[in-house]
Amino acid sequence: MISTVPFTATADLDLGNRITPYLVEASADVDIREGIVPERLPEAHLHEPAYDVGDGAFLLRVPNGVRLLVEDGSRITYHRAGNSDGEIALFLTGSAWGALCYQRGLLPLHASGISLDGKIYAFTGPSGAGKSTIAAGLGKAGFDFFTDDIVILDPATAGDQVTAYAGQRDLKLWDDAIAMTASDTLQPVRAGHDIPKFYSTPATGDGPTSGPLAKMIVLARTKETAGQERLHDVQLLDGPKSLLVLRNNVYRSRFAEAIWGRQRFFQTLTQMLGMFEIYTFRRLFLPEHFDDSIAAMADWLRENS
Repeated sequence: MISTVPFTATADLDLGNRITPYLVEASADVDIREGIVPERLPEAHLHEPAYDVGDGAFLLRVPNGVRLLVEDGSRITYHRAGNSDGEIALFLTGSAWGALCYQRGLLPLHASGISLDGKIYAFTGPSGAGKSTIAAGLGKAGFDFFTDDIVILDPATAGDQVTAYAGQRDLKLWDDAIAMTASDTLQPVRAGHDIPKFYSTPATGDGPTSGPLAKMIVLARTKETAGQERLHDVQLLDGPKSLLVLRNNVYRSRFAEAIWGRQRFFQTLTQMLGMFEIYTFRRLFLPEHFDDSIAAMADWLRENS
């Protein structure tokens, strides 16, 4: 397996398997440690209920009492508030990880993905669209799993293509999705909570951690009924609509505007257009049609890779 990541990190807590390729024992780009974290950033230029943003600093406040301070793209300091490593890791490798990417000049997409012939195919869409499940389903169909939830783009590599990096190496799946995709269950996402969602690994295991982004595929649900013939439809997007779709599927886009500023954010999005194609994939969103949807997407990927 090729293990290439845009930065490395060292941590004093167990972060699970989600960011394993990033973790090293010494001489890391990012240091993650428990320490003193303020409740507010007094000199922040943006105060929101859940976070503050200042020059080189991002403070995240979690309802369970955890606080995470991300500074200068090189440090994450956490306030434990009596929570387990797993509970801290859930937010550290999510929202705080996204803020860290922006501080380091990286653009994270809210997407899961697979790799095929060395190229990356990212699946995005609103929460509940099935991003993780389709990546896991394609794993069952023989494709190499790339990432769950976050695909990190590096604008500094932009040319004819842009390099994509895996942001999260474990899947987060509901129990029914695990059964449909033959994924291996690890541990609950929220230990001690009655939520049937689990970290899991795909049926075919992990592929590379980086590669050129070939296509971004936005998942949508068709309104067609099971009695109609066209249950799966892939359409290319272009023009202003593709810019809007890209903006809507950036990971924590409000963080990007707060950390980078609106002008830089949209300049970066515009720079990305043309380096990869953006499609919509409409399918009937019913469990009994899941295998058909996976088969249709698998065929399309092989024909259009």
